[in-house]
Amino acid sequence: MNTLIPMFYFLFLLLPFLLVNDTLQPGQRIENTLEGEVTHEYVIELSQGQFVTGYVEQQSVDVKLTIKGPDDQILKEIDSFSQELEHFDFESDAAGAYTVTVAGDDDDGTYAIQLVRAEPIATDAAARVDQLMSLYA
Repeated sequence: MNTLIPMFYFLFLLLPFLLVNDTLQPGQRIENTLEGEVTHEYVIELSQGQFVTGYVEQQSVDVKLTIKGPDDQILKEIDSFSQELEHFDFESDAAGAYTVTVAGDDDDGTYAIQLVRAEPIATDAAARVDQLMSLYA
């Protein structure tokens, strides 16, 4: 009995490191299934000054997105009336791991997430407009 307590404590400390988050790369599309109140997290590794766009295709489930910075602060929460796509975009203020969390309603269903761009913020006005409008092209 006494040997089990340290082992459970050790496993409890390791648990956060055993949970795997999918890493998103530009152009990459990941299809997944939400079941009940389960959420999925996707990590985007960024340097400071990056512009990021992407979307979630709601195939058979309505999703809500939460985007967090490396400091775990919420940057955006997205839950539009769209039944097809939830678009997201943000800029990285600091280098690190940014997280996009996909949560569904209580129903089971499938979705696909795609990171469209992760690139330096454009300094030229025309290029900046292209970045901002890229999701709607």
